[in-house]
Amino acid sequence: MVGAIPRRCHSDTLKRSLMLRLGVLLGLFVLVFVVSYLVTDHAIEAKVYDSTVLNIAGKQRMLPERYAREINQALVGLAVADWDLAIEQHKAATATADQFETNHRVFLDGGQVMFDGDTHVTIPRITRDAIVRQQHEVERQWKELRRDAVKALRSDVQSLHKNEWVAHIAQQADVTVAAAGRAVALMQEESDRKLDRIHGLQVRMFAAVLTLFAFTMGFAYLRIVRPLAQSQQRLMESEAGARATVAKLTAYRAALDEQTIIALTDPSGTIT
Repeated sequence: MVGAIPRRCHSDTLKRSLMLRLGVLLGLFVLVFVVSYLVTDHAIEAKVYDSTVLNIAGKQRMLPERYAREINQALVGLAVADWDLAIEQHKAATATADQFETNHRVFLDGGQVMFDGDTHVTIPRITRDAIVRQQHEVERQWKELRRDAVKALRSDVQSLHKNEWVAHIAQQADVTVAAAGRAVALMQEESDRKLDRIHGLQVRMFAAVLTLFAFTMGFAYLRIVRPLAQSQQRLMESEAGARATVAKLTAYRAALDEQTIIALTDPSGTIT
């Protein structure tokens, strides 16, 4: 009885150790799974956000063409003495210029821009040198376009086909759009690189989840399932041995019963 107590204590300690290790492994598995889910969710949000920013940048790229078109319409109004048209288009061109310059400054320094007329989108400050340089090039070309527009408005507008600044505006608008297009392409490359990094992290997290799952299953098999199966096998063998022993004892008893001689005696012990 005394020897059974240490064995029971050892068994309880072993159970607690196994449960603790299994709990730690399952906890790590859940942790890695949760982190993997958060990384995936962040990747989706980053993709949606980058798509919005690139959409804004794409619309920004088309503003120089709209500005040139509005300036040309203002020149037409001046040429035909349609002052309402000239004032309206000049105001529209001024609003387009303000929008372009505001958005451009946000792309360089960070801030908020309007998207689809009713949504504010926060854009972080650009830090990649190649994109910053290209945005400065866009700014330089835009200033050239504004300068050509001012010269065209101050020139002889009575003869548009002889106004050399009209052609300059169209050419400079194309140059500005091309420069803005290269900036958008660089931003797209940066977005793709960021998403590739997130995708790589997702793959590593998924591999970690699979590794932990396999390790947990292996640990459970080696430390729990297989020992239980072995214990069950030993128990079955012990039970079979006990049954065999009982069968032998029963046979011995039957044999002894067969060899027993029953005799009747009187009170003095004499067989009668």
